[in-house]
Amino acid sequence: MNSTLSNRLIDFVWLSPKHFLIVNSTYPSECHLYAIRSSKINEIDHVQTYSVGLNSVKGRTSCKGDKRISLNRPSDIIQLSLCQRKQDNSIVNLIFALKSNGDLFLMETDQKSFDNSSDLLCNTFVGPIRIIPSRQDNYGANYTHSNIFCLSNKQNPIVILIRDRCQINEMILLNPDEDQYYLYTIDFIQMPTNQTIEHVIIDQLNSNKYYLTDCLSNIYSLELFWINQICSKENKPFEQTNLQHLTRLNQPIQQLNLIQLNNKGQWISLITKTTNKQQKV
Repeated sequence: MNSTLSNRLIDFVWLSPKHFLIVNSTYPSECHLYAIRSSKINEIDHVQTYSVGLNSVKGRTSCKGDKRISLNRPSDIIQLSLCQRKQDNSIVNLIFALKSNGDLFLMETDQKSFDNSSDLLCNTFVGPIRIIPSRQDNYGANYTHSNIFCLSNKQNPIVILIRDRCQINEMILLNPDEDQYYLYTIDFIQMPTNQTIEHVIIDQLNSNKYYLTDCLSNIYSLELFWINQICSKENKPFEQTNLQHLTRLNQPIQQLNLIQLNNKGQWISLITKTTNKQQKV
């Protein structure tokens, strides 16, 4: 079999205007960092390979750490997600890797480190990141339709984990110590129809809001009112996420997007498939 045909892209994220991280099916438990050459825009250089799971550790390690050998094959990475947070006078990239067994791993990279590629060699994925409170409904057994994304660039980034097809964990990232990370569940949402969530998109005009669709072509909006409570440090129970059913279409939804208008408004745009298998916008 042709290796180029059997190798497919699983996911990728841009870390800077010239650096990106990819996961492919040939090495599904590793992330590969590439840099675009300044002299030739159409050529790239491989910078570093990061193992996620097998050689990942609970905390940061030295660049000259001992090599480890294991016969256990780590589970595959199914998705990457990126958010940023302000730390002192710099911007820190937080790269999440979701694995097929539900484990979440995290790697930090300082935005300034892209000016010196040797600094990137010291970074490692740590984890798996523990979700608290430790309840059975925080982690499920079915990750075939899982999705992870981040909503805001606050001091405590908001992480949304969709798992078990129709259940949503809305969490904040806690970093009490340099070597410790936790995801604390603020709100847990069971979708009213219990149907598989298929498409998710973040509202670019409101970082507290996102939209999703399910396999029955229902469209929902979800707005996190409790984010403002965290920012203001109000000492009262968190407000629940505002879940609204917007509409339901008669055709299967193939793609969901937002179109921004000149007056700072926006439209939800959809691509659907008709009964004669034609696409319709």
